[in-house]
Order: sequence, then C-alpha cells, then structure tokens
Amino acid sequence: MKIRIKKSRIVLLTLAVLLVGLPPVFGMLTESAVRNQAETLRNEGRLLVTVEEYDRGWFSSRALLSIAPSPDGDPDRQALIGFVEPMTVVVDFEHGPLSVQSGIFFGFSELHARPALSADGTLLDAPFDFEFHAQSNFGGTLNFAGEVRPFDSAGPGFALSSSGGRFHGTVAGARTQVEVDAETLQLTQGDVTYSLLGVRGAADTERVSRYVMPGVMTLEIDRMAMDREAAEQRTVFDVRALAAEYSTALDDARSRLEGAVKVGLERLRLGSDTEVTNARVETAAERIDVAALAAYLSAAERAAENGLPFADEVEPALMRLLAEGPAITLDTLRFDMNGEALEANAEATVDPASLSGASATDLGDPTLWMRVLDGRAELVVAKTLAEEIAVSIAKAQIGGGVAGDDSMPGQSVDALARAQAGLAIAVLAAQGVLEDTGDAYRTELRLEKGSVAVNGQRLPFFGLQ
Repeated sequence: MKIRIKKSRIVLLTLAVLLVGLPPVFGMLTESAVRNQAETLRNEGRLLVTVEEYDRGWFSSRALLSIAPSPDGDPDRQALIGFVEPMTVVVDFEHGPLSVQSGIFFGFSELHARPALSADGTLLDAPFDFEFHAQSNFGGTLNFAGEVRPFDSAGPGFALSSSGGRFHGTVAGARTQVEVDAETLQLTQGDVTYSLLGVRGAADTERVSRYVMPGVMTLEIDRMAMDREAAEQRTVFDVRALAAEYSTALDDARSRLEGAVKVGLERLRLGSDTEVTNARVETAAERIDVAALAAYLSAAERAAENGLPFADEVEPALMRLLAEGPAITLDTLRFDMNGEALEANAEATVDPASLSGASATDLGDPTLWMRVLDGRAELVVAKTLAEEIAVSIAKAQIGGGVAGDDSMPGQSVDALARAQAGLAIAVLAAQGVLEDTGDAYRTELRLEKGSVAVNGQRLPFFGLQ
C-alpha cells in the first residue's frame, strides 16, 4: 500500500524540522563565537572579557560577561569615560534561522546587550547605561545599533557629563560602515572646562591590513570650546562649525594608495584678540606604495614600543615609499584672521630616478632632498596680517632673549618688536622675497632639480645652485 504525501506538505514538514532543529545548532556555534571573540580581545590587549556564565537554551541563550579595561590600554582615556573598574554585561541571544526578538529576522543569530542590574533595578557596576543590538545573517554580515544614555562620571581631578549618543552600522567581511552622533559632552579638570556640542561622524572603510583601511571618514562638530573659570578672559578658544573629511582609495592593482583631506570651520576665537573665520584646508596625496606604507607604520610602532631610534627603524621603509614617486599637494589653505586674508597652495613630487645610488643613511643629507624633490609653493597674505605675524615673531624672539630682572616693560617690547618687524619686511621686499601687490604680499618658491627660486630669483641652497 502506497502513502501519497503532497509536495507542499513535505516542504512544510522540512521547514518545521529546520525551524525546530537548527536553533540549538546555531546556539552552539554562537557560544563558540562568543568565547573565541573574548579570547581574541584578551590576546590583542584591547579588553579583558571573561565569560562568567553561559546558559544555552534551545531557541535562545543568555551570557553573563565581565568586561575590564586592559592593563595595556590608555589609562587616561579609560578614566575619561569612567571605565576604570570591571563591569558586568548581560547578553541575550536569539538563535536562527528565525528570530522575533526585534521584529521578524531570518539569519544566524540576534543579540541584545545591556549592563547587569542589581536587585533594586539600578546599574550593578557599569559607569553608564547603554543598549546594544546586533543581527548576524547567513552571509556573515553583522548589522548593529546602540545607544549610550545620558550619564555623569567623576574621578580624582575630573568630572564628565554627557547627553549620551547613538551609533549604528554594518560589518560585512573587510568592509565596515558606521555612523555616530552625540549632542553634548563636557569635561571639567580643575578650573578648565572642555565642551563638545553636536558631534556627528561616519566611516565607510575596507580593512586591507592593520595599517591600511581605505575609505571615507567624516566628522562634524557644531561647537568645541575650552574655558577657564578663574581666568580674566574666560574663553581660551571657541570653534564653530568644524567639518573634516578624510578619503583614501586603492588603484586597480590594489598596490598604490591615494587620498585627500578636507577641513573647514566657520569661526575660531582665541582669547579676546584673535578671530579666524572662513578657514579651509584641502590636501591630497597619490602614488603611495601600500606595502611600503605598512612597513613604515610598523617600523614607527616598533620604535615607539621598544625605545629604538626612530630614524634607524623607519628609514628603509621610507626609501621604499620614495621609490614610488609619491606626490603631495596643498590645494587650498585659506582663512581670514581678524578680517585679513591669507591664502596658500603648494605641491611636491619625488623623482625616483634621483634616488639612484642613495641609501637609507643618506636621508639625513639635505642635498639628497634637494635633488629628489620638485615642487612649488605660493603664499599671498594681506599686509596688515603679515605685519602682525612679523610682530608676534619678533616679540617671541625678544622675550626669549630677555630673562630675570632684565625684563623690559610691555610698551618697550611692543615698540621694539614693531620696529624689527617693519625692518625685516622692508629688507625682504627689497630683496624680492616679498612681492608687493598693493594690499598684500606674495611669495612663490620653486624647487626643480636642486635649483631654488623665490619669485623668479634663483637662490643658493645647501651649496646647490
């Protein structure tokens, strides 16, 4: 006797078996991943994560994690966020393939993490309250979102207050996308208060190696300030509408890197005498050898960790970087200081052919750099601003040369500094180093094959013509 079962029923029966049978398998895999990640974080010296308890169920699991600052981490930064003692975190997992913890989700697992609570419902040992959600799909992509709730933290010599913040993003293989934003953050140390208002950041990067992560990162800050309570002039500095963008990309062969940095701000006030407005900086670099860059950064890290001479460690890698003929440009540098404008641009290119026969030990020889570098730079500065800069330099020189009881009255220093500044500008203008364009001074410097020219006049430099 044959029993006929419709295909639709077979499909439904198979799905039912999978939905019931797969969750414990995914639960075991999830537990293994949690324990492996905890071990990785400990080995890397980033955080000391200990799995205190792990209660694995059929469809869900709960873990109790102890998270402590690493002894190899930066103690000042850890103290700044109040993270100076171990804290206990509760993590609830929903096993795939179907989760309904935060709506219907098909994937490997879903988690919800938050600080452990004491019997009366208060935070057990966490410096602040937070929530973290993450979903891992079958393709290995991790989607996450979190929130840090408003908190106050205090310690010896400091007090920190925050309105909290939010973040969300995705990790897919080597690519990471994340966005963060926070409304207010205020740190007080002694009589000094640092304030951050309206902070927003984003990153979309690809991890090629520990040192190379091409992509785009942006940061915006509505206001950043430093105030001294006891000072006569309370505001030390006040920055408004700061925006920065850092972008890098690999070529088709993924062996060379190019990048650009853009920074702008609406206004910067320094004390009561200086105001910078409409500032903008744009720089770019190209033909950066990826392997050589990684070797350079690794060598610099070794030198810092082991107390080795910096130059000895990085020079071989620096030679590799120069051999690719990198180019760096300052496309724009512009700002108004107290209403007076300054503009500049520059570019520099390395000629690899000029490195022929040179070794790493030659990098300290200025004549090598004169042969290797080709470039130009142009500066245009308003006369009033140029004179004020020259006076400031002269005051610093006079102040450094006068000590103890021989100090001069302030009016005498100011008069002497203005006299020296005026003389210096007049000499430079007479020599053609400064070109008088009416309301501004202009200077152009060119460097080609060891020849230096300022405003078209060739000058000797380190014995080269």
